[in-house]
Formats: sequence, C-alpha cells, structure tokens
Amino acid sequence: VVDRLAFSVKKLSLEAMALSSMTLSNTALAFNGDFVINDAKALNGKAHLGFRDADIKMNNLKGKTAEMVSDLLKSINHFNADVTLGGELEDPKVSVKTDLDKKLSSAFSAGLKKQAARYEKELKGLLDTEMKDRLGAFKGEAANIADINTLAGGQSSALGDLGSSASGLISGGGSLKKLLRF
Repeated sequence: VVDRLAFSVKKLSLEAMALSSMTLSNTALAFNGDFVINDAKALNGKAHLGFRDADIKMNNLKGKTAEMVSDLLKSINHFNADVTLGGELEDPKVSVKTDLDKKLSSAFSAGLKKQAARYEKELKGLLDTEMKDRLGAFKGEAANIADINTLAGGQSSALGDLGSSASGLISGGGSLKKLLRF
C-alpha cells in the first residue's frame, strides 16, 4: 500500500518562535511538497519552505556586538529551507538545507565593509586635521626664513654689477690702468 500526501500553502502567518539563541517573529510561511509512505513503513518526501517578512533577533547579546548583529539581521527578511524525509516510520531520517547561512555570510560581509568604511572615514578625518595643524605650524615657521631665491638673485645681480665696474676700470682707460700699466 502506497500512501501519498501532496500539499501547498501560499501564506501562513507564524507566531513568534523562540529558538535556542534567536527569535523569529512576524513571519509568513509558504511551503509545498509531497510525502510517500510505502507499506506503512518506508518514508520518502520533500518539502520547500519559504520564510518571508521575517524579523530575526538574537537573544542575550549586549553592547557593540548586539548593535552590529541587529543591523545585520535587519537586512535578512526572507530565506528558504528544503526538507528531505527518508528512512522508516519508526526511524525517520530528516535533512534540512537552508540558504540562511549564505544570507548571513553576505550580510556579515556587507556589515564589515560598512564598518571598515566608517572607520576609514573617521581615520582620514583625524589625519587630515592633524596634518593641517602641523602644516599650519610649519608654514608659520617657514615665513620667518628669508626667501632663498630672492637672496640668490640679489647676490648674483650685485656680483654682475661689480664685475662690470671692475672691467670698466681696467679696460676703460681709467686711473687704475695708468697705475698698473697692463
């Protein structure tokens, strides 16, 4: 004798479910599947469950970790589970696969990137402020040092004038030439 049960539900509102370390509330459940019982002994079946509008909260967390986990869980409002049933009526074998672990991993990764970006922005702001303060002090000290290019240009001009004057004295038939008799 083969008994078959096929079922499908589009939306079933669930009451809050307290699991070992988390609570699942305000959830709509949709599911479908079928089960077969052979000779009132052997079991075979599959079911697909879709959890929607889920509000997932972790219990007994406090501090910064609680805030981060709470933000992470807010981003996950739906997930799926596939249940496989086998074995015998007196010794059933149940397997459950869910995509919740992948969703948690993605949300955790996004949360860490968000946190890293926030810290990077804070650090950049602190470094920018510190550098502005230090550069401001350096510019104040640098203003007290004479402009080297202006000094070098002035010295070069003075040396050029001196060279012209000396050349004029020697070649121009001045009194120095008469004295030295070149």
